[in-house]
Amino acid sequence: MSDFVLDSGVIVAAYLPATPDQRRYATNVIQLILDGAIPAVPELFTVEMPAVLIKAKRARKISAATLSKAIAELDRLPYEVHHMAFTTAMLVDCAQRYMLSGYDASYFDLARRLQIPLASLDQGHRSACKAHGVTLMTF
Repeated sequence: MSDFVLDSGVIVAAYLPATPDQRRYATNVIQLILDGAIPAVPELFTVEMPAVLIKAKRARKISAATLSKAIAELDRLPYEVHHMAFTTAMLVDCAQRYMLSGYDASYFDLARRLQIPLASLDQGHRSACKAHGVTLMTF
């Protein structure tokens, strides 16, 4: 069983330019995983992470070495992929209800459904957690 939902933005903060607070949060979440916690991710995560990393490399926000390091480390991180069947209408409804983007709504809804904390740096997620009773991981 998963211990928390991992928003892709947390992993992004570990490899792309980020504030010291964002980097610290990402480091703490990754350490939890290395210590044995198992995060849940929506299927979207498996497509979103490579897309973000490739885009960052092409935009010269990260080096080839950082891209290689991120790929190697991500491939070693354990996580449970949850396949959630959303129709367009369901995802739009969820995004509107929680005031989130469609991407963010999929992470938030997974945490809500599983009744486990959400690890996220996203302000929209933080607001939705407060408003809708989902636990936000803090350090």
